[in-house]
Amino acid sequence: MNKLPLYVVLTAVLSACSMAPDYQRPPLPVENSFPGEPAKVANLKVKASEIGWKQYFQDPRLQEYITASLDNNRDLRIAMLNVEQARLAYNITISDRLPGINAQGGYSRKQQGNGGPIDAGYQIGGGVSSFELDFFGKYASLSDSAQTKYLATVEGQKSAHIALVAQVARSYIQLRTAEEQLNLARITTRTYNDSYQLVKQQVEAGIANDLDLAQAEAQLYSSKVAVAAAEKAVIQLNNALDLVVGKMVKPAAKGYAISSQKILGKLPAGLPSEVLLAHPDVMAAEYQLMSANADIGAARAAFFPSISLTSTIGSISTDFSDLFKGPTQTWNFAPSISIPIFNWGKIKSNYDLSQVRKESSIASYEKAIQTAFMNVANGLQSQQPLQRQLGAQIKLVSTTKESLRLAQLLYDNGIASYLNVLDAQRSHFQARTGLLSTYQEQILNGIDLYTALGGGLYEDTVNTTVAEPMFAEEK
Repeated sequence: MNKLPLYVVLTAVLSACSMAPDYQRPPLPVENSFPGEPAKVANLKVKASEIGWKQYFQDPRLQEYITASLDNNRDLRIAMLNVEQARLAYNITISDRLPGINAQGGYSRKQQGNGGPIDAGYQIGGGVSSFELDFFGKYASLSDSAQTKYLATVEGQKSAHIALVAQVARSYIQLRTAEEQLNLARITTRTYNDSYQLVKQQVEAGIANDLDLAQAEAQLYSSKVAVAAAEKAVIQLNNALDLVVGKMVKPAAKGYAISSQKILGKLPAGLPSEVLLAHPDVMAAEYQLMSANADIGAARAAFFPSISLTSTIGSISTDFSDLFKGPTQTWNFAPSISIPIFNWGKIKSNYDLSQVRKESSIASYEKAIQTAFMNVANGLQSQQPLQRQLGAQIKLVSTTKESLRLAQLLYDNGIASYLNVLDAQRSHFQARTGLLSTYQEQILNGIDLYTALGGGLYEDTVNTTVAEPMFAEEK
């Protein structure tokens, strides 16, 4: 046992120096602020990424869909399993940096020649087998690479979480719009049917002609076509939402109307473009870049000698009772060294490959930032045009409604033909349908902006500040 301290010292893992380049984050490949936004905002109480989806998506029916999707969506489950795979792979690289200690024991009997004596013996021992000392940091770099890849998958899982919340919200808004368009089409069909019945009575009374009746009937069937198309859209969008959620959901809560302007919360304005660095997509790309940087260290270490160590300690005896006595103890210490001399340029090519992969990772990182910047810029710059479009669309609905009233009045007094009434009805229906589409487009833009800023990861707002409604309440 007095040799045990020497054995421990000889098998200890020597600290290694890393040969990986010092990591330097590339500069932002975008402007310091978003278009139309100030570069810095003082005393910002809450960031968009900190706003919980329950505070931003205020529709109770939508909240039920999101909750169910986080429990049942298969894509999110795959992303979570990818994180677990990366974590286990990282644990394996940690094991490679530590010596594996093995124990073994045995019993043997042998005879030399016919009729010779039979020799028997017992043996027991343990030690380290071919453990490579990490003098030049090869395994340390590989472990760092695996760690950053694991962190990249963690960010990838966060990104999948955000994307799922956004996808459910978009699918729900599209379904909600289709439901309201179906309801509008059905109301319009009933109105057209009433008009058709009225014209039919007028024809029978000799007040109107058959052309008016045919035109009213065509308008009626046109609206029935719109109803059928809207019904089909509702069915398909409902099935698509169930697929995203991962199961069929029958929400108990009643959702808000598209025009209620209460569905979304408010996002903070004036955020600097540095907030993009915390977006999961960007962070995942940066971790991949850090992994490629660590791989360079492993490739550099391959140019240097590798030193391996085999060390054992044990006991051999012909009698089992003497196996653990001092005179029977044995030990072995066998270091070895391998020096690369000529390998047809393999090591150099691996090193060059690691350099190219790092440059590729830098380009991917910069593209991730530029993509995130573009998504945020699109959302911000679309807000005012959409608000003007909404205001104009509301006035268009009001104008077509008045045109319909005047056309009906002129027809009733025999001044205008029924074709004017049909045109006014059609224009009013299209204007109302367009208004629903504009509301949908405005809400979808708000969802995209929230997602682009990293929102949707938390259920409840991290900060104590409560988000205000995104749009003014209807009065």
